[in-house]
Amino acid sequence: PSGATVHTVSASTTSPFTAALGILPAGTYEIYATLVNNDTPPGTATSATNTFTVAAGIPTSTTLISSINPSTYGQNVTFTATVAPPPTGGTVQFYDGASALGSPVAVNTGTGEAQLSANTLGAGTNEITAAYSGHWLNGASTSAVLTQVVNQAQLTVKALNVLRAPNTANPEPFPYRISGYKNGESLATSGVTGTPTLTTDAVLSSPVGNYDITCAVGSLAAANYSF
Repeated sequence: PSGATVHTVSASTTSPFTAALGILPAGTYEIYATLVNNDTPPGTATSATNTFTVAAGIPTSTTLISSINPSTYGQNVTFTATVAPPPTGGTVQFYDGASALGSPVAVNTGTGEAQLSANTLGAGTNEITAAYSGHWLNGASTSAVLTQVVNQAQLTVKALNVLRAPNTANPEPFPYRISGYKNGESLATSGVTGTPTLTTDAVLSSPVGNYDITCAVGSLAAANYSF
């Protein structure tokens, strides 16, 4: 737009001749090309002058909200990122800390929104952000951190009914069942460690009858579950 003429020499040796102008500031530019013949007969040919415009970028801002906060482990939470002004395209990548949540989500060019649903956030405090990629004139932007609190899900420990004959020892250990796992998990995949404590008033010499088996948490522990 102003200043001395910038000369760029094409690396092409035959027509069409091309040249890279690099990254240009916003503004209106005039461009022309001069072809030099170094063979016989020598000569030059200069094109007409053309005008082109480099448009200024459009800054954007990205905001992020959660459908429910706090949530419970295994509960579906929808995060909505809104890019303003609504861009002409691009994607939003959601993050939990430095880890990507799923794949980039296309932005709705009418509303500027992109949504991601997740039910695998670990119990505790999760720092969620949304990063807009930018698209053509629309600049990239990243949301502020949204603190998503995820509470532990509850597992139920139930003693199973057992039968023994009089004057015989109680089963050791008493059988039990844990239920309430989320996200298709099982005892093997849930991260649950330890065992419950199960006790009863029945002793070796107890008469025939029914006796309660009482459950306590014992050494059971898990990052995403309470008992």
